[in-house]
Amino acid sequence: GWKTLSQGKCVDFNLMCSKPYDSELLAFKADYENQIKVDLFANQIYALYNYQGFTSFLINGEEIDLMEGDCCVLLPETDQELAIRSITDVEFVLVRVNLKDYQ
Repeated sequence: GWKTLSQGKCVDFNLMCSKPYDSELLAFKADYENQIKVDLFANQIYALYNYQGFTSFLINGEEIDLMEGDCCVLLPETDQELAIRSITDVEFVLVRVNLKDYQ
């Protein structure tokens, strides 16, 4: 099992996967009207959680807006770049799970 400890005022994000999956959790912070580019790969699943602020991104020709507290799950069919634009100061979390070894 996992042992965790949080003290004081905090927000805790955890990602736990079992074998054969490979995963990562990335946290981003961007100022007003900045853009963060992230490479997305086929055979992987992504979850983008907008913790604070307002973001927007374009995927497959469709613009998606995420308000504070929104989550979006992405399952790209091809490798592509995701450009996440901050409409306000934002903080968001991106989770990636590798599905290549999924049987």
